[in-house]
Amino acid sequence: MGLSKIVPIVSAIIFIPILIKNFGDERFGLLSIVWVIIGLATVLDLGLGSAVVKFVSEKIGKNKENEIIGIFGLSWLIISILGIILSLILILLRKQIITSIFNIEPTLVAEADSALIYTALALPFVFSNSVFISILKAHQEFKLITIITSINSLFNYLVPLLVLMFTKDFSHVVLAIVLVKLIVFMAYMFNLIFDKGWLFGFKLNYLRGQWAPVLRFGGWVSISNLVSPILSYTDRFMVASIISVAAVTYYVTPMEMVVKVGSLAMPIVSVLFPAIANAQANNTEKLPTLLNTGLITIVLLSFPILYFLGLFSFEILELWVSPELAIKSSLVLKVLTVGILLRSMTYMPYSYLHGTNKPDVVAKIHLIELITYMILLSVGLKYWGIIGAATAFSIRSFIDYILLSIWADKNNDQTGIFTKYFPKAFILLTVFIVTININEPITKSIVYLFVVISFIWIMWRFNMNQDIRNFIKSLGANKT
Repeated sequence: MGLSKIVPIVSAIIFIPILIKNFGDERFGLLSIVWVIIGLATVLDLGLGSAVVKFVSEKIGKNKENEIIGIFGLSWLIISILGIILSLILILLRKQIITSIFNIEPTLVAEADSALIYTALALPFVFSNSVFISILKAHQEFKLITIITSINSLFNYLVPLLVLMFTKDFSHVVLAIVLVKLIVFMAYMFNLIFDKGWLFGFKLNYLRGQWAPVLRFGGWVSISNLVSPILSYTDRFMVASIISVAAVTYYVTPMEMVVKVGSLAMPIVSVLFPAIANAQANNTEKLPTLLNTGLITIVLLSFPILYFLGLFSFEILELWVSPELAIKSSLVLKVLTVGILLRSMTYMPYSYLHGTNKPDVVAKIHLIELITYMILLSVGLKYWGIIGAATAFSIRSFIDYILLSIWADKNNDQTGIFTKYFPKAFILLTVFIVTININEPITKSIVYLFVVISFIWIMWRFNMNQDIRNFIKSLGANKT
């Protein structure tokens, strides 16, 4: 389990209740939206992050250093321009965003205005980090990524608390977060440019021949990445607009918890993505083993944790934050755990389609989902509030899992790698949904132990060959 995934979870567990207590519901709701805007930079990268990992991995195998530098230079140039453009747009539209989208108290308008300006200034640096991280992934430098992202995650929560010791002005808190992003940018830049000497060895002719393949692949990924933030983050903005900024706290707090837990599976995807691309090009016999390994390992890791969060949602939120938030958010957490479990099942078909040069399929699926999700979200919020929003998220995750699995199988020569798991997935989801509504604590504890032990035994006994077991053991041995 990667340290870079553990640190955000532990930091969130420790600091979110303290931040809510000291900020209040509205200011914490605004802080959550600032985190969302900054987080969007990791997905609104025109698909260059995925393109860089794919093409640099291929060039490393062929020892074409000049072409690697060309891909780096091209990607950084494009992503920097995009970051500056979006930064300017946010600055110009900030007042309209505050008055038209956010349902905010008049006393917070001035703070929110300054905070959005500071947030906009962070975007070029955060966008650049996306390319830097992708280069490091292609070079398998996961230790450096782990160190920097872990520190960044810790300070993302710690810095607001430190600033609160001196002022309660929300804009000053955001300014401090922006400074952290700048320091992270400088750390990546120092390694990639000065340590590797790429800045001084770069020549414009290295860009020749790099534009077409990178942008062609990145173009489809960018469509998916443009739609993906709408699918992933619109719920928070619509909660703020239709209900209130304070309601964002009751929705985002359980969402932050389950998203962080869901991200525990991402190191598995990061490890297997280059191997999938290589296997598709050179050794297709390895594909079924790689894909089965990823699917089973992700579910084996995700299910026990998400099931615990869903079953004991009230107790966890009551202990972690407050009884008031537990009353308002425990059902939201239950529903979201179902959605995140489904989303974790999409990681491998999603990675397969990207690794085998089929990003257009993912983009088309996300476009299909967009209209459906927006309707579900609007209706859900109107009639059932934040519980309706959580339900819309889980239904969309179910649709995503079904469509990605079917299309991934249509685009490979193997027989039903993904869809063969449908019956088992539906049984698992049925057990999950039926039992997480048990209320009596002792009964819940007994049911949890029985279900999880049975699940692990069945998976280990009937679904894992020696290759999968060895892979899981290697993850346990790799602490970073």
